[in-house]
Amino acid sequence: MAGGEPDVGSAEFYSPSSGLWEPLPDLPVSLKYASGAGDGADLWVAGGQDDDGGFSGVIYSLRTSSDGNWEEEGALQGEAGEEGGVVWAAAALTDAC
Repeated sequence: MAGGEPDVGSAEFYSPSSGLWEPLPDLPVSLKYASGAGDGADLWVAGGQDDDGGFSGVIYSLRTSSDGNWEEEGALQGEAGEEGGVVWAAAALTDAC
């Protein structure tokens, strides 16, 4: 899960077999309204807003084959903004992932 308020920098993994949430390393920054994805082994978090309300275009990954820390993978391509209280983004993942 990703997104929403307040800003969140923590990450957890849910194990359906045990029914428990397990902690993962914290993200490098706290974000709100970010998007997340996973493929069963690796996780990605992209976009969102930082504590100051600025828009983040960074793609972070947590790869099970790495040292276990979040890494910057690249940047979203496109524009982001806020209009009428609604946060919107037009972006695509780069080939860095």
